[in-house]
Amino acid sequence: MKKYWLINKNKIIKFAQQNFKKYGFKKTSLNDIAISCRKSKSSIYHYFTSKDEIFEAVCEMELNNFEKAVIKKVFSLKSPKKQLKKYFKERIEIIKDCENLFNVINNEYFDDYSFARSIRKRYLENEINTLKRILSSGVEEKVFAIPDIERVANSLSITLRGLEISLFKGNKNYDIDEEIDNIFRMILNGLSGRKK
Repeated sequence: MKKYWLINKNKIIKFAQQNFKKYGFKKTSLNDIAISCRKSKSSIYHYFTSKDEIFEAVCEMELNNFEKAVIKKVFSLKSPKKQLKKYFKERIEIIKDCENLFNVINNEYFDDYSFARSIRKRYLENEINTLKRILSSGVEEKVFAIPDIERVANSLSITLRGLEISLFKGNKNYDIDEEIDNIFRMILNGLSGRKK
């Protein structure tokens, strides 16, 4: 019985994800979600108490998927330089599929939702910890010359969020790969301690 319950709950989350992505949080109703997953609205209430709770579950699922995908791809590489570049590229690519998560992290509309604050905090802490892990490895291997790893990790995180916003604002003349390569070259020169 528990397995069946979990399958149904996950099905609702998947269909809700599609609805939220297509129509946005404000315009998606509980009825829309029920129709898309071929359930009655009342049966949705067996699994979730509100649209907010469903949206929170969708964002949690996207965050979990995002973290697993990025970590797996980044730390499959040995070189800290390659890990850092891979992190930049994969993070941007994977977040395209996590539109609901991106909205919660960057949209002021969700500032009053406690689940949004929790998701933002977890997302940023995970990002900073991942970047610190890469940077620390680079310092140990004498690839990077960084006096304050925490500060550099925070700066890199801010840079990535700037790229994200430009990407999702729909700037058509924006070549994300080229921008990442340019930013990565500048960062790498600075982290390597090279003097011009």
